Amino acid sequence: MKCQECVEAGERSKVFDRGVSRTLMGGSSHFYDEDGQSHYHEVNATTAFYSCSNGHQWATRYKPICPNSDCDYGGPVE
Repeated sequence: MKCQECVEAGERSKVFDRGVSRTLMGGSSHFYDEDGQSHYHEVNATTAFYSCSNGHQWATRYKPICPNSDCDYGGPVE
């Protein structure tokens, strides 16, 4: 992982993981679809926080990807 602000400015930096937070909503579900394929859809989002050695800070937000390879649930959240 690289700091995008540093990349755009042509600078080098180290990236530090500053922890995560997770929403605590209910409603996650494990189910089998019409073809008998197992799915797990986690409704809680995780936000990961980062900073770089040049002082930039950012966060990424995502939901866990469903383990069923044919399912596109999960990934980055805007």
